[in-house]
Amino acid sequence: MDRNVLKKLIPMVLCIAITVTLGSFIFQEGWNGYSIDNIYFSPFDTAYSSDGSMIAVSDSTKSQLQIIKASDGSIQKVVPLNGQPKALTWNGNKYVYVCEYGAGTVAEVEPFTGSVTRRFSTGSKPLGAALIAGKLVVSDYGLRKVSVVDLSSGSVEKDISVKDYPYFMDGTVDGKYAIVGHALPSGNASAPKYAASVTFVDIDTKLEEANIMLPQGSSNVRGIKCSPDGKWAYVLHTFGKTSLPTTQITKGWVMTNAVTIIDVAKKNIYTTFILDRITEGAADPWGLTISPDSKTMWVSLSGTHQVLKIDLNRLHQLLAGNINGGSNEPVTQFDSNSYYKLINRNSGKALDVPGGNSANNTQLVQWDDNGNNNQQYRIITNSDGYYSIINRGTNKALDNAGASVDNSPVVEWDQSNSDNQKWKLIDTGEGYYKLQIKSSQKYMDVSGASRNNNAGIVTNSSSTGLSQQWKILKGGATGSPNSNYSLLYRSKSGYDKPYSDIWFQIKADPAKRDNLKYDLGALWGASILKKIDLSGQGPRGISISPDGKNIAVAAYFSGEVYFINAAEDKLQSTIKLGTQPAENPVRRGERTFHDASTTTQKWLSCASCHPEGRADGLDWDMPNDGIGNTKNTKSMLNIFDTPPAMWRGVRTDADVGIKAGFRFIKFKEPTQQELDDVAAYIKSLSSEPNPYANKDGTMTTDAALGKAIFESSETQCSSCHSGPFYTDLEAYDVGTKDILDPDGMYYTPTLLEMWRTAPYLHDGSAATIREVLTTKNEGDRHGKTSHLTSKQLDQLEAYILQIGSNASTITTTATTTATITTNTVLKEDLNKDGVINMTDVILLATSFNMVREDPKYVEARDLNGDGAINIADVIILAAKFNTVI
Repeated sequence: MDRNVLKKLIPMVLCIAITVTLGSFIFQEGWNGYSIDNIYFSPFDTAYSSDGSMIAVSDSTKSQLQIIKASDGSIQKVVPLNGQPKALTWNGNKYVYVCEYGAGTVAEVEPFTGSVTRRFSTGSKPLGAALIAGKLVVSDYGLRKVSVVDLSSGSVEKDISVKDYPYFMDGTVDGKYAIVGHALPSGNASAPKYAASVTFVDIDTKLEEANIMLPQGSSNVRGIKCSPDGKWAYVLHTFGKTSLPTTQITKGWVMTNAVTIIDVAKKNIYTTFILDRITEGAADPWGLTISPDSKTMWVSLSGTHQVLKIDLNRLHQLLAGNINGGSNEPVTQFDSNSYYKLINRNSGKALDVPGGNSANNTQLVQWDDNGNNNQQYRIITNSDGYYSIINRGTNKALDNAGASVDNSPVVEWDQSNSDNQKWKLIDTGEGYYKLQIKSSQKYMDVSGASRNNNAGIVTNSSSTGLSQQWKILKGGATGSPNSNYSLLYRSKSGYDKPYSDIWFQIKADPAKRDNLKYDLGALWGASILKKIDLSGQGPRGISISPDGKNIAVAAYFSGEVYFINAAEDKLQSTIKLGTQPAENPVRRGERTFHDASTTTQKWLSCASCHPEGRADGLDWDMPNDGIGNTKNTKSMLNIFDTPPAMWRGVRTDADVGIKAGFRFIKFKEPTQQELDDVAAYIKSLSSEPNPYANKDGTMTTDAALGKAIFESSETQCSSCHSGPFYTDLEAYDVGTKDILDPDGMYYTPTLLEMWRTAPYLHDGSAATIREVLTTKNEGDRHGKTSHLTSKQLDQLEAYILQIGSNASTITTTATTTATITTNTVLKEDLNKDGVINMTDVILLATSFNMVREDPKYVEARDLNGDGAINIADVIILAAKFNTVI
């Protein structure tokens, strides 16, 4: 070996030895603030195997998968993984697939051995996964695509382009569609109805079938599940009131938390309902799961550390106008001790004893379904196959008074066993029956096929008319103000929960379902929601056992999995995934940042508007710079290095901004420790590897060419977007003034992580970088780009989206003017600061002895590319030590 290299190597090896020994002291705040010796258990997702014997749990910070035995909660296998493990999906009991976010792969794990049998390369940031029609379908959060993987070959059949930020997904029961939730909105944030969306992807054609916009202000789309009966898809999201100034927070003024129900067959929104109560929010809904019978849904509330149980059966009854309870499913077997209502197919009205008159020979009529006793009947079978139909209110039987001609009235009469009171129920299909009287063999009908209230009920000869068809539904427990099912007789003084008129409005006009999303009391008042408090913080992934008896909930910050007894609605056991290290300020700050329980009425957390410390994509009207002038949420990445805070600089720096956030958004006076901890968490945030860059982290050729354009004197982009954070920290008027702002002065934003901060500009009016450079750059006021060709614009956009990646070492002729040489980058310059020095030694030391399979392996530090970071890489670095580029 060359003597000069040895001279450099000896002190380096000593440094590395010292660094590794003292690593826990030197690197207390490494990746996301966690050092090698201080990695927390952070379970992200849970999923039961198909037979319910095993539960898979992904852990995003430990970078591992745990297989738990469902019967006793024992941990059977711990499987090291790459990247940050996210969503899970099972293939029977044979394999579990885990998204390795950041590593660009989905791992196939054999649960009995704990071995990774294969990895599928799907894109840089796989996040959501589902097994649909025998295909593995994976969303890529960074690359705006959904990949369909053929499991036999392990290859990607097709990448399907979708809108920004695809997150979780589920497959329809028939296997035809993947329904993909987009975590954040796409498009022009200042446009009406701007919101996140849901996409239907056809698995057969591998094309986008439909994109459904959620209600305006929707963001943070996470849990999404299809009901086992195949009818509905349920989507969790926050629901921002972006048209209102954030002057207060009570009663959901700023934000509520919602579920949108999508009609799978029609591919449109059926309704949106609120999970909150009038004076208590259900902040940051994360995961959901549905019982095998489709009648119950369970939702994890990450911000308030609770699980909600939702009675879907009752909810859908009310949504269908069955305000008095019972069932909307037709009855095929009758219990003589139960009560039923008969609904005419032609009119939709109920069979009714007018005014509840108990006098013999009172003719029955049809009337709006109100659930009163005079609309409910016992149906009692007779030995000859006929039925007696007895009114609940009068206790009298339906009778045809012995008539034998058409249009004879159906009346009530004292009960007897005569043929005048015996009715045969003839199934006509689709849940409807014809009722034939034994005495005359004629059929119960509405006189003149009328659709009006008070139309008389008669018997007529058989016809195909709808007025002779009746649906028999089970009645509710009505007639008493103490009934839990009937809202009609409720009084506010008689109940501990308020009820809402919305259900009566929906019954009268189904289009009123659209107003349900604004009603905070509707579900709680109808006893549809029940909350279960958890002992730990940050519940995220949630799943139900195949038999519907148990719920498994991953508590991210507690490092635990909770098991809830579904029948008793209570926590029955807790599984600790390991010994959780004591919280350092970063972890404590991250937990505080995601905690809504300290917010007034629990409506939101810091993460509600800044998911993962970034931005929710929405425009908000914050009164710190006036009212009526909305601003797009900014990422918190590098905010301590880019003062002042806010678009117009109304907060001196990040410390001031954090304190103001507690006071004027959470409406809470923070402690100094809370401020310090949240600051520590935000400071720990670092740019993620760029999904658009090459796999080795270098820029693509187009991006490198775009870099030359960006830095050229022709465009002057780098005049303002300069320095390590691509901002000169100055305010300018670039022609984007808001009408109600006093002037057009806005501070130059950083250009780091532009791939995840769309939309752009202070008002979010530019959906893409291309729009920033063209339609939103009138007069070339923020960069001179009007002269660029379409190809040059493509290159410039590619560079801006990849800023933070390593520039390729190329020399190119800029297509604007002169020859421009991009900065030379050596692989040994690990931090890309232009000099190979002790900083690079320290970076190499933190990865020393790691191999490619290690979750914290950094490919760029494997200088010889042999899959291991070892002495060979030290020698390579030593050869360039003290080199200045």
